[in-house]
Amino acid sequence: MNTVEKFSLEAALKIQKPFVHEAYYPLAVDNYITFNICESHSSRKWDFFQECINILTPYLSKKNINIVQLGEKGDPMLQGVHNLVGSTSPTQCAYIIKNSLLHFGATSFLSYFSSFYNKPTVTLYADIDPLTDCPLWSPDSLQKNLLPVLEGKPSYAREENPKTINTIYPEHVAMEVLDFLKISHDLSLLTPFHIGEKYASPCFEIIPDFIPDPNFLPRVLLNVRMDYHYNEDNLIPLANNRKLSIVMDKPIDLSKLNFIKNNLNHFFYFVSSETDPKYLQDLRKIGHPVTLLHKNPDTIADMRLKFLDMIVEEVQVKTLEKFDKKDKVDDSTYYKSAKALFSKGVEYSCKAAWKQGIKAKKEQKIINCPEFWEEIDHFKLYNKNG
Repeated sequence: MNTVEKFSLEAALKIQKPFVHEAYYPLAVDNYITFNICESHSSRKWDFFQECINILTPYLSKKNINIVQLGEKGDPMLQGVHNLVGSTSPTQCAYIIKNSLLHFGATSFLSYFSSFYNKPTVTLYADIDPLTDCPLWSPDSLQKNLLPVLEGKPSYAREENPKTINTIYPEHVAMEVLDFLKISHDLSLLTPFHIGEKYASPCFEIIPDFIPDPNFLPRVLLNVRMDYHYNEDNLIPLANNRKLSIVMDKPIDLSKLNFIKNNLNHFFYFVSSETDPKYLQDLRKIGHPVTLLHKNPDTIADMRLKFLDMIVEEVQVKTLEKFDKKDKVDDSTYYKSAKALFSKGVEYSCKAAWKQGIKAKKEQKIINCPEFWEEIDHFKLYNKNG
């Protein structure tokens, strides 16, 4: 039962269409669609809005249609949109949506405004069932409710980990928006079938086999892969104007680490039977967190016994055989990566691409090797037909 119907039943009053106060707001654009991010409601904060905007923009720009972002102060401001975050009242939002072509986003009072004005509305649901929450004011033909991949009922929780809303693919949202606007597209040729748990979190890694320009990714947290290529001498220039987390599997000169300690963030150490516990104790004295890692499940107990006063985390090694959607992987499978790995000034999408010398590009076929599947949590996979 819809919430409005429940209130009607309890109050013994008929449901009627509400009225909405509007306040004029000047816009610099005429043809536009709107969207909003539910930053204050964590389980409804979809992490792929920017990717969806990037997909939509080429199609909308050909029709001279703009994208307007609404929202509360503090919401993240996206690129490629007209940003009104924190600058509009609810009544001004009503006016803006009234004059829009379409609204999309997670369920909120703005989707109710859109329904009230009979605007095409694409709504993302996660923590709540649309049967209890969807607006009643517009016909079903103007509403498209997108649901996450769920096992069981919605959580009805303000916070989820992992967030079920992130199982909604940005291609599907973009396709529904374009279909409502009657704009032809080729998104139906793409069939996404996997979004890794870490795909929503961009990761920048660097192999210390070169000294980058000082303007290279300034003030960005970089993971230095000393376990891929060991070079202590490049650590100091890498730390210039940047924060570093260091991934290592052998000792690094502590004097060099102390010299750049103000630019360090975290140490990740892959321990083995040869790792010296005394060195780890000295490493902790630098003043940054030290996380111990180990990949071999057969020896993890021995490592935890050896480093009894520290926690050794087991790294689950992902393989194609363990991948629950391996039956969908074929010659038409492509991937997008949340990782950017830099080596000798060249960008790669993952370790497998770096090892095979495949530079990062927009469309990339999967690389069927163990190193690729180890990083599956950072990828989105999709099949491209035609």
